[in-house]
This record gives sequence, structure tokens and C-alpha cells, in this order.
Amino acid sequence: MSLQIQNVFDAIIEFGHDEDFMPRALATWEPTDAIAGTAQKVQILRSRVEMGVPLFHPNDNQECLCSNIGTPSKAPSIRIVKLCAHRGALLSE
Repeated sequence: MSLQIQNVFDAIIEFGHDEDFMPRALATWEPTDAIAGTAQKVQILRSRVEMGVPLFHPNDNQECLCSNIGTPSKAPSIRIVKLCAHRGALLSE
């Protein structure tokens, strides 16, 4: 049974891959002022995927939270893991 392809998920269900799926710009595809990396922008991207429109609109807000990366309060937590072959255990430093 053939589905009407609305979004990338329908394409994967129908064909087993998304290689041929092309998003289409609909009247509901509008730019957003949401800043990249925010929960609001993630929700907008999620809804765009569900609608089958392109993820990024040419007039979307171009600001991002990149300037916060690497500051002491936002420093990423790094965990080093070593594999001890002779014991078969993982140790973390």
C-alpha cells in the first residue's frame, strides 16, 4: 500500500530510505526569529520536518549561542575513558 509522502518519515516508511525525498516550500514555511541552539528553534525545526518543508529558511535569524561555548560556566564536561584489555574493564579519569 502506497502512502502519500508528506515528510521524510513517510519516505523512509515507504521506500526504506530518504535519499530521494525533497522537502517542498509551502505557504506555511515562514522564517523564525528563534536563536539557533534554543529550545524554541529545535521545536520549529521539528515542526518543519513534520510538515515536509526545508529545515532552514533563508530569512531565519542568523544569531547563535556559539559565543557561550568554552566559557568557564559553559565549559563542556570531558570524560576520558580507557579500555584495560587485560581486565576487560573501563576506567574513567
